[in-house]
Amino acid sequence: MGGPSAHGQRNKSHKAGRHAGKSARDKHKAKKEGGGASRASVKAAGHGNKLERAAAAKQQRDAKRAALLEERRRHSAPVVVALLPLTSDVDAAPLWAALLAAASGAPADDSGGGGLVTIAVQGRRRVRLTLLPPPPDRDDPLAIVDVAKAAEVLLLLLPGHDGAAPVDAAGEAALAVLRAMGLPTTMAVVLSQPQQQPGGVDAMGVDGEDDAGAGAAGKGSAAAELKRRSAAKKRAEKALAAHLPGDMRLLCGDSGQDVQQLLRSLADCMPTLPVWRRQRPYIVVQHAAFTPSQPLQEQQQQQQQQQQQPGGDAQQQLGELRLTGFVRAAGLSANQLITLPGGGDFRIARIEGPPDMDAGGPGGGQQQQQQQQQRGQRGPGAGDADMADAGGAAPVLALPDPAQQEPCVRENEPDPLAGEQTWPTDEELADAAAAAAAGRKMRKRRLPAGTSEYQAAWILDDDEGSSGEDNDSASDGEDAAMAVPLSEGGGSGAADDDDGAALGDGEGEQSDGAAMEEDEAAEEAAARRLRDELKAKRLAEAEDAEFPDEVDTPQDVPARQRFAKYRGLKSFRSSPWDAREGLPLEYGRVFAFENFKRTHKRAREAAARATAGTDPCAVPPGSYVTVVLSGVPAAAAAAAVARAGPPPPPPAPGAPPRAGPPPLTVHGLLQHEAKLSVVNFSLKKAPGYADAVASKEELLLVTGLRAWRGRPVLSDDGGGSDKHKMERFLHPGKPGVGAVYAPISYPPLPLLAFKAEPGCRPRLAAAGALRSVDPDRVVVKKVVLSGYPVRVNKTRAVVRLMFFGPDDVRWFKPLELWTKSGRRGRITEPLGTHGAFKARFDGPVAQRDAVCVSLYKRVFPKWPTPGGGGGEAAADAHGGAAPALGMASFA
Repeated sequence: MGGPSAHGQRNKSHKAGRHAGKSARDKHKAKKEGGGASRASVKAAGHGNKLERAAAAKQQRDAKRAALLEERRRHSAPVVVALLPLTSDVDAAPLWAALLAAASGAPADDSGGGGLVTIAVQGRRRVRLTLLPPPPDRDDPLAIVDVAKAAEVLLLLLPGHDGAAPVDAAGEAALAVLRAMGLPTTMAVVLSQPQQQPGGVDAMGVDGEDDAGAGAAGKGSAAAELKRRSAAKKRAEKALAAHLPGDMRLLCGDSGQDVQQLLRSLADCMPTLPVWRRQRPYIVVQHAAFTPSQPLQEQQQQQQQQQQQPGGDAQQQLGELRLTGFVRAAGLSANQLITLPGGGDFRIARIEGPPDMDAGGPGGGQQQQQQQQQRGQRGPGAGDADMADAGGAAPVLALPDPAQQEPCVRENEPDPLAGEQTWPTDEELADAAAAAAAGRKMRKRRLPAGTSEYQAAWILDDDEGSSGEDNDSASDGEDAAMAVPLSEGGGSGAADDDDGAALGDGEGEQSDGAAMEEDEAAEEAAARRLRDELKAKRLAEAEDAEFPDEVDTPQDVPARQRFAKYRGLKSFRSSPWDAREGLPLEYGRVFAFENFKRTHKRAREAAARATAGTDPCAVPPGSYVTVVLSGVPAAAAAAAVARAGPPPPPPAPGAPPRAGPPPLTVHGLLQHEAKLSVVNFSLKKAPGYADAVASKEELLLVTGLRAWRGRPVLSDDGGGSDKHKMERFLHPGKPGVGAVYAPISYPPLPLLAFKAEPGCRPRLAAAGALRSVDPDRVVVKKVVLSGYPVRVNKTRAVVRLMFFGPDDVRWFKPLELWTKSGRRGRITEPLGTHGAFKARFDGPVAQRDAVCVSLYKRVFPKWPTPGGGGGEAAADAHGGAAPALGMASFA
């Protein structure tokens, strides 16, 4: 049975009348004013919507076309293609020779350093590829890092013949490094046929049809050949699926047709780079040259004078380093800083535009030079762009603006008086004078007649004088002890010289053998000591996982002295902790942000202006330039020239790739990325690393920009609190955060932590990414002292073995006790003289339970030393202060 609405009843709506609200009045007014307007027809409305949709679709097509052209313009530079075999069963030499032979003509004349070869794709106008040979040692993870920084397209080479291991141990380690760094566009190439024929002729060939026919005739029918290639691709796809996520294009590289298909695929693909590589400009250096700032004769005279001076330190010669290559990913501004791997951060003196000899087509180099001159007329160096001397000097494309150029500053210079307190008040001065007078009255001193009060302040007391005499006598004793062996050594040395003339050759050989045996014994002892340290570290990691934060109370030192820097907290999550309290002196030398997100936004906007061409001091991406760095030390320049020096002679057709140093890639830094701060990285232990990773352990930290040795302080990755608990070890499967002194960087940025032991290759210990740049992030070390109840009566208990003296019990009495079963309690009073005490809890306590108390102390990262790592020895060498860090400390 329906209600009133089911029978057609419609009640009147309520009318507010004069009590209507503003919304109802406005609605009624609009209805009255628009009542006489004619409505548009449905047909006319549909026609207008159709035209609008067509116009919007055209705008979208135009925007996509413009974006595609802009992307093509950015990638006008040759695409860097790197070859990486994943197993030792693959030989990259035939594929390398086939790629060179399949390109149009011979390789370019000015091949870059490090084995870089630029080729032109046949049938594709203005499409060039820069081939990067495989690293000479696949077991070196740092060489894989250099390949990951330079490659825009990565070719993974896998074996296709049955029975071969698709990926060996070195290949798995290389893939782990590449995943942590961020993979560019990746393709897999399967090499199935034998790599070389007995006569030494390449089995791939160039024409393709004859070689493919000969290979098919040797292997059987065409159907069997296709079946074999399909099976090889399936094996390669299955092997890569376990290491790399997502779909990947698989190609064959056996015949000439396969190589031509590979070149077409490389020419058509648009490289996709990780975000951290797209937001900063970088140059894969092809040529490098160094020009000292002083002539050679003056430099030699200066070095001789420095050597003649006693105790004089020979300073390194400075000069200009010229780096030539294509600007990639983003525009490069002359106001930016350039980070040189192994050298540090340097300013740009100018950006020149040499002709690109690799440009395809007739007159390509001249056309490139004219375009660069036109671009250079927009900048501050417009007057110099048209001025070329008779020797054919390259035009200047951009000069830095002194008002906007980024300063090359690493540390902050703190004001020593900034931490001083305010001047004391009159009352405080009067109280201090009264206290000093009372002290003088209570203390009687024997002074000579006529001694003023000022002179009396400089006279030592008897106890101070005796202590000084003791110190002097002790130092004299040490000097005497050092002098005795020297005098004895001199006499014995003379006797040895006299005896040595009478000794025969047989005794000399015996002494050499004894020395060799001593060296072997020392090496064995060092190896045994290293094994013992690793074993002890593993045991400590296992103990920390089972009993986190628990320590034993020392019996020889009072607990109130041992834990004097610790404090108790009512709640670790909600109890306040001042982030600016008790900071070390090193915190005055780092930089902090008022608003990190706003600064990052401004840095991105400056980089976008350089890319868009609105910055008069910048060159757009894709430009072939020579960046001139000023103030580069000779040692750093020599290392850069060795990696990407003058071009070697071009390889002969069919020759294997040259095994040289890894490619040299330099990056342009964003604003403030050279200044020092406290940087927090998220870390996760590598699956293949079995040793323990302890907090403040020296690690080789490698990002996409820099590599340095540091001692990160590990902490948990939990949120919801302004405090973070320090972790003693980085446990497997549990993410953590490492805080370390490092130059400022903007996320996203990868991080790889290697454990570099003497005489061994670096091993990947952990991987992660940049988390934040925040010196105010509080990392708290937690210490748990535990005891055991010996007598229990409901909620009362007598606890032992937590302290070993009644004074310690009274000192820690305000702290809250907790048990592992969840009870909370307080110390009521000490009991006896051996540290036992009475406690009361909020519920019944079991006899088998453990009573604990938590203490907290803030910890800070270790200050790095110029030689790497960090420690107190460097501070002692600098008079107790942390040593200053140069621009080359983080390279």
